[in-house]
Amino acid sequence: MSEPVHRWRRSSKCNDSGHCVEVASLSDGGVAIRDSVRPEGPKIMVSSADWAAFTAVLRAVRLNGEG
Repeated sequence: MSEPVHRWRRSSKCNDSGHCVEVASLSDGGVAIRDSVRPEGPKIMVSSADWAAFTAVLRAVRLNGEG
């Protein structure tokens, strides 16, 4: 997978502690994910299809009152 092409953005669910998930779009359409506390640390790179499936599950959980 490629390097991020857009700036990193934090989760809208980020709290005051600063422990957040950040994401960035990749040139191939995928998404990079990292820990905001260790931005130089490892990153998870996923395809656009995997990201869409992951976020669909999160939305379903939230809509069902499970999260």
